Amino acid sequence: MIENQKISGRQLAVLLILNIGCLVSFAWNTIIGVSGRAAGVAVSAGMIVLLPLTLWSLWLGNSLLGHTILEILEINAGKIIGKMIEIVYIILSIAASSLMLRSLSGLLQIFILPDTPILVLSLLILVLPVLMARDGIEGLGRMSEIIWLVVMVIYIPGIGFALIGQLNLELFTPIFDRGLKALAEGTYLSAAYFSIFILFLFVITAALPRPADHYRFMFKALLVFTPLMATEVVLPAIGTFGAEQAGSLSEIGLSVAKSASLGRFIQGLDIFIVVAYILVTMMNIGMCMYCGWTASIRIFNNWKPNLWLIVNTCLILFLSISIHSFNESVLLSELLSIYGIFPFAFFVLLLATASLLLRGKKRAGVKK
Repeated sequence: MIENQKISGRQLAVLLILNIGCLVSFAWNTIIGVSGRAAGVAVSAGMIVLLPLTLWSLWLGNSLLGHTILEILEINAGKIIGKMIEIVYIILSIAASSLMLRSLSGLLQIFILPDTPILVLSLLILVLPVLMARDGIEGLGRMSEIIWLVVMVIYIPGIGFALIGQLNLELFTPIFDRGLKALAEGTYLSAAYFSIFILFLFVITAALPRPADHYRFMFKALLVFTPLMATEVVLPAIGTFGAEQAGSLSEIGLSVAKSASLGRFIQGLDIFIVVAYILVTMMNIGMCMYCGWTASIRIFNNWKPNLWLIVNTCLILFLSISIHSFNESVLLSELLSIYGIFPFAFFVLLLATASLLLRGKKRAGVKK
């Protein structure tokens, strides 16, 4: 990890978009299973729910420039509370990394390398995320721009080709086939999945020269690309397989990818989609690894940082190969998001804000 690294607002917005795209890609069958044909609306609403949490995090980071939200919390609430929060933060980061790793390795084993052991696939996948985490936030920012270019050039057009001649518009109506309650549940589920980006913001605010200056980038990233994220992932599944079938197939993502073609002359476009799919997921694993690693270093006062990167990586690998199947990783991801990451992120934001305001009042009272 390199100290005093900086990241631009554009890179932060790209990281947000890639994070959402990855999570929708893995969670779409669950969201469709809950919301039915209104899954695209639920995903868009979930992103809108994420917007105030994102702006809230940037506001907190702006209260003490050059510090992470975890550091701000420790300064205002005390070391004991701060260290306890950091320990939970590390656990959640490692758990999220291991689940994404198991999901990706499971998909590769199902579709591409069926005879390759999960352990071997996991080791190969981990190489790039470890390097990205080790390179620090600037490395993550630069890599995000490269991967975003890959996504724009081959992934989105590939999904577009998959849509040509595949969509059955009758499968989209009626949109609210399961009622508003199902839509609300799908919205909460989407927001819970996306809240992992808030964990990333908890450590990235120190790398932003002035976090409040990036409100515009985050606002545009969430509202401009919301329809794109919903369209590129959820709608092809519903329009190709129908909501009922799409909600019951865990591996439907690559099923849509394999159907990508342009007439009878251009076939095999799925390989381009799969490559982008793998890179985006590796990017997100690297983000989570960076989060857990930086928090681990803080707890141990920068003692042997490379050692803690190795320890975190070994824990991620062990937890990943301990999960028995791809379906189990999907279920655990849902539980972790709903009952772990989303409540934790919201609680930390509340606690950091309350401690910041209380400390400000005490200082004002002393001055009087």
